[in-house]
Amino acid sequence: MDILREQTVDQVSQFSANGDPTRAKHRVVHILNDLDVGGIKTVISSMANSRLTEHYHFSFYALSEAICVRAFRADLIMFHSASNWTSILKILVIKILNPRATLMIHEHHYTDAFEKNVTSKKRFRSMLKLNYALVDSVVAVSKGQGDWIRDRELLASKKLTVIPQSCLTDAFYKLPFKPFDRQLVLAAYGRFHRQKGFDIVIKAAEQLPEVRFLLGGLGPEEGPLREMSKGLANIEFCGLIKDVPRFLEGCHAVLIPSRYEPYGLVALEARAAGKPIIVSDVDGLPEQAHSCGFVVKSEEVTELVAAINKLDKTTIKALSKYARESTIGGWDTYIDRWLALYKKLIIET
Repeated sequence: MDILREQTVDQVSQFSANGDPTRAKHRVVHILNDLDVGGIKTVISSMANSRLTEHYHFSFYALSEAICVRAFRADLIMFHSASNWTSILKILVIKILNPRATLMIHEHHYTDAFEKNVTSKKRFRSMLKLNYALVDSVVAVSKGQGDWIRDRELLASKKLTVIPQSCLTDAFYKLPFKPFDRQLVLAAYGRFHRQKGFDIVIKAAEQLPEVRFLLGGLGPEEGPLREMSKGLANIEFCGLIKDVPRFLEGCHAVLIPSRYEPYGLVALEARAAGKPIIVSDVDGLPEQAHSCGFVVKSEEVTELVAAINKLDKTTIKALSKYARESTIGGWDTYIDRWLALYKKLIIET
């Protein structure tokens, strides 16, 4: 059963006749916009299946008015939802009703590249500063995102921690390296949204008829993307990807031309699968491409095409090896960092 769905029940108020059986563990409450949010769900599910549960009891809730006006018997309350003007009041109410809890924002959403599309940057930064001021800690999911938060002085540096995103990758390590035969096969997958840059992939495909492109996912832009790709025999829409390792098994490399991306779990999954990555130069993506791929200027189709043309047999073989090696041990490091931060915050509180 999906662990997020399984734990939407109010476990905090469930007691046995002899008291709460999990009282010995510190309680961590995760609050999300909803319980079906792509990459965020993947990360939280992975954490809930990790050795963190040896020390902490997790509960999960979708953000709602009912949740905001209740008290949790929690040591730590983590907000994964996107900050906005309304969330300021919600966090304030939760803070008042849970005076003993440490509050944290796990920043999955906003970045430097995102901010460049905001009409009023002053208003946007004011909103973030007010949200961040109400909590005890903010965790950035990449160095790029953390640098942006520091550079914009959105909160006191002592309240910011950078923990590069991660998830369980064991299933990807089982994939064999795909041999390069007569045709180069590239994949791009995720939510069909302007953010992810699938339109840029299609524009590159127009110039590379000899390369096969696999596009996996669903989303609001699917119709326009299919319309763009009419007449292109080298593009295949694969629908919702339920088995990501199996999908990646069929390609030589993965394209991630996002217009903004706090971290990019697709890049991590691709690397674990032994796939070279080509990423745009935004936010947390470039730091994942070191020695295992190429970085291209955001929205520059010409640069993307040039990078794809570098993927010959020798390059793919070398980058595939480095890609997988770059992820080994990452999950244990990720959990160790969370254990250290949880302990620090709870002791301080």
